[in-house]
Amino acid sequence: MTSFYGSARSCDCPECSWDPLFYLPSLSTIQDWLIDNTDRVLLTMEESKSGGSGGSSGFNRLPLVSRLVQPYRPLYRAIALSGALAVGLAAYSSHGFKPENQRYKEVFATATQYHLLHTVALLATPLTPRPKVFASLMGSGIVLFSGSCYVVALNENRELGRLAPLGGLLLIAGWLSLLL
Repeated sequence: MTSFYGSARSCDCPECSWDPLFYLPSLSTIQDWLIDNTDRVLLTMEESKSGGSGGSSGFNRLPLVSRLVQPYRPLYRAIALSGALAVGLAAYSSHGFKPENQRYKEVFATATQYHLLHTVALLATPLTPRPKVFASLMGSGIVLFSGSCYVVALNENRELGRLAPLGGLLLIAGWLSLLL
């Protein structure tokens, strides 16, 4: 018997050492399946909306996910930079940030959590009803909320965080914009 990882097991009896990873597919197998099936599902959804097979209506053969994301390439570059920055700041928070008051370490950690969470949410921008509104509110909210929390934590001065509530409201408004 061969596992998803390509290694063969010497024996199938229950007395032999049991390897739970043997039954799990590899990451590349999961990634390939997601890419193949996402395009298929989205293609089926688009064809059902257009009412035909797609060939006669000038259907673009470019994979559907690529066509969906293409107009948002500049935004996706900004999202990539935001994600990289969030991960880098989270690493700094965990390994290099040593404030005198430990409360500021928690403020910094909260900023990185919100920064990363809302950066990931921005990846769904093309799927939202009002993409420009959603991206503007979320992006501004990340900058104002997380940015002011970073400034507060690094300077160890709570008075510098006056923009955090406004940033939080913008993040909430971004989520609520999905209802429009």
